[in-house]
Amino acid sequence: MKIEALSIFRMNGKIEALSTFWMSFCDSNKQSGQQFLGVIIGQGTNLRDAVIRTHKIGINPGGEIISCKFDDGKVKHEHLDRLLTKAQLIEYGYIF
Repeated sequence: MKIEALSIFRMNGKIEALSTFWMSFCDSNKQSGQQFLGVIIGQGTNLRDAVIRTHKIGINPGGEIISCKFDDGKVKHEHLDRLLTKAQLIEYGYIF
């Protein structure tokens, strides 16, 4: 399934700018070293919308989430809306 990146979102007749969010997922009930579930770089008008979108497209791994806004100019289109592993985040240059 191909998901296109959006720059605007229409809701209730309004046009709202989308923000890009770095969403890191973990499960604190798992053993140490197994808690990290991955990162999704996704878009929404706010964090709640971005998280709901991850559920709708079937990529949300569950668990707890910590998030921040992310400069979408630094994200390659093919990295949006995917659950990225630690190895992929290193390979793509998002973490060192």
